[in-house]
Amino acid sequence: MSGCTIFYAALLFWTTLVAVRGRQEPLQSPATAATPGRITPQGCFGSLPANATEIDPDERTMGSAFASPGQCRYLCNREEKPVMILHKLQCFCADTYPSRLALIDDDQCNFSCPGYDLDACGGSKAYSVWNTGLEVDVEYEDADTPPPSFYASASTYINDAVNTFSATAIKFAKNVQIFFNYVGHSESDRAKQSSKKSDEVQPVVDL
Repeated sequence: MSGCTIFYAALLFWTTLVAVRGRQEPLQSPATAATPGRITPQGCFGSLPANATEIDPDERTMGSAFASPGQCRYLCNREEKPVMILHKLQCFCADTYPSRLALIDDDQCNFSCPGYDLDACGGSKAYSVWNTGLEVDVEYEDADTPPPSFYASASTYINDAVNTFSATAIKFAKNVQIFFNYVGHSESDRAKQSSKKSDEVQPVVDL
């Protein structure tokens, strides 16, 4: 294969790769179990934990224009923080994850990281949360609060109970209406029968 052919083949491959990457949306990786020594995604959240601190990038980390999970990890490891949080060009470091109640759908984290556009760096009002790998047993900000699944189950139970009660109440009301309609018709029928009997009584003839 000639050098010219190799060059054009490489150019075609690169053009195709750029086109494919350009069509892809930034992806918020699904939450996974924290692993020592590795960054692992923990989900998309709608707020920061109270202890989060924004870390300003410097020349050694190439600046905010190269924001990515890898860069934020470097900054938070330097601060010895187990949690890193990305929001557009911002990198936050924290000791805990945000509140469980702040967990939102992954598709809300849809801002492409400038340093690697296939990763999501949060969203308009969303934050991509990662474990830095320094510590795996990290608590949520509301450690004593049951997880969202509990509230979802409770909400479902309450909604089902309300719907069941409503259906029962409607059925009871219909039965009451039927009962009173029956009583009303019975009283009306008896009144008509009594009136008819009175009309049928023979008049007294004077002798």
